Amino acid sequence: MLEKFKLSIARVIAITCLAAVFTLPTFASSNWDDYDSKNSEDYSATIQLNANKRFHGQIKGYGDFDYMQGFTLQFQWWTSMGEPIELYAFGWKSRDNKYPYGDKNQPTFLKRADLLAHKDLLHRFDVIKPTKINLRLEGTARRKEGNSGYESEHFFYDIPDSKLLYGGSGQLVSDPVPGSPQTWNDFIHYHYSANSLSRQKADPKEFDALSATQKKARLTSLKNKFINTNQLIGVKVSITEIQWPKSEIAAIAKALQERKDKQNKTNKKDDDFWSGEDDTAKTDSQKDDDFWSGGSDAQVSNSSSKKDDFWDGADSKNDKSKDGYWSGEDGALDKDDFAITKKDGKQGVVAKNGKVLIPFRDWQIVSYRDGLAEVEFDSKWEQGEKCEYWGDDEYWSYTVFIRKKAMVSKTGEYLTTPTMQVSGRAGNHTGFYLTVTNDNCDQACKQRSANNKAEKSQQCKNRVMNDMEKVIQDYVRQGYKRQ
Repeated sequence: MLEKFKLSIARVIAITCLAAVFTLPTFASSNWDDYDSKNSEDYSATIQLNANKRFHGQIKGYGDFDYMQGFTLQFQWWTSMGEPIELYAFGWKSRDNKYPYGDKNQPTFLKRADLLAHKDLLHRFDVIKPTKINLRLEGTARRKEGNSGYESEHFFYDIPDSKLLYGGSGQLVSDPVPGSPQTWNDFIHYHYSANSLSRQKADPKEFDALSATQKKARLTSLKNKFINTNQLIGVKVSITEIQWPKSEIAAIAKALQERKDKQNKTNKKDDDFWSGEDDTAKTDSQKDDDFWSGGSDAQVSNSSSKKDDFWDGADSKNDKSKDGYWSGEDGALDKDDFAITKKDGKQGVVAKNGKVLIPFRDWQIVSYRDGLAEVEFDSKWEQGEKCEYWGDDEYWSYTVFIRKKAMVSKTGEYLTTPTMQVSGRAGNHTGFYLTVTNDNCDQACKQRSANNKAEKSQQCKNRVMNDMEKVIQDYVRQGYKRQ
């Protein structure tokens, strides 16, 4: 137990020292276009140990990943105070800006180009990203053996989703804080060693069953293998598991189809209006006569009367379709012809002429187009307790956001089943204050102070992230979807 405690303390100090003294080099770019074009065929790489005693590489992934055209992984491996340290950046690109949905054998494609006229749906499309990604890095580790020889071993390392951050298509996202495996046995997996003790890492249960002496021998062997490695050859990366928000993709496609159907109905009504197809009581010649003469014969049908009123400007109380057509009730409005406004603390959409297009309710209107509005309601947020690690000026805290979203019609009726969403955001808040210099504090003293601060910050971050995750999971169990 004491040995395990010492290892944990060493690992925490190793990570926090790096964050405190800012010796961690950042990844080259956060823009896909910057790195995707440099080594377009770099699906495997040979990575040398650099001057900082780190393996720092970039590899492209390939294969069929459903919605993904390809991806790039940047990684850094090194040691600090005898413990393994790792840091990753991940970027991916969608397949021709389209996503399949529906039948897997004969899918229909949701294309970005089809959403350009619908900004709300376009935004939802652009933030689509995987919900889970597990990766595997593998290659050959080459290390010097003796005075003149070299030893090579195949290796692989499974990188779980919890160690990756990723955004939408075209974004390269890096974790700002490096991590460390629990032990050397949880790091690189080796094959084909002549030494059976260090041939490969042990299964966690198998490792726990070893004696203290056996554990120490295995960890020391694995550690020495990595420290003595100076080259990683033919390194490749592959996806071992990937999950997508298929329900969100299908929901966007459904909303788009509903709008197209509505527009087609509107167009058909306009066609019927101008062609007179609704006037079935007369022959074609009679319809033409009535249309051009503007007559008011008592035998004329109601539809013909409305047509006459349309041209002669009569203010028929029964003719509501005329007012609705020109007032833009069906959504045929430019963005300058309506406004999202508040009334008695409630939000609605009002046309320039004063006509209410979306009724005032206790909701927030995100967007409006073609007689439809995307709304959020029952929105709230929960602020977590802050964790101070350096006075009250520097602390970690989190906020959890809860909301429901749906598309509504001009009557306020829900056109889509409301989706319940929950998301969280944690942040490190740093204050601005004067630093008091202690002349008796030498460089080593300052380093200890920086290490102490970084360790406390990491502890606060872990606590805040755990607390936030518990709150989010409570909402997930209530049926909310994590965003």
